[in-house]
Amino acid sequence: MAAVERVVSHRLNALVPAEDRPYAPHVTVARVKEAGGLSRAALFEGVTGRHFGRVHVDAITLFESRLSPKGATHVPLQRSALRR
Repeated sequence: MAAVERVVSHRLNALVPAEDRPYAPHVTVARVKEAGGLSRAALFEGVTGRHFGRVHVDAITLFESRLSPKGATHVPLQRSALRR
């Protein structure tokens, strides 16, 4: 993953300023607008360190997030297939 990020960041360098923070690959499981008493500790209890499988990634899509009072809309800008 880090190698893919370096190549993509290098290619975007002329269009998008580089991040100051280190790259941290992640998957967003859910977003909660108002926590309403949700406890992260309770929500993820027992899942730390578990393996949930693998996924094959065959493309990367660059999205633009358009924010509004109703939430974000994610608009695909470019899709690039990955070679095997």
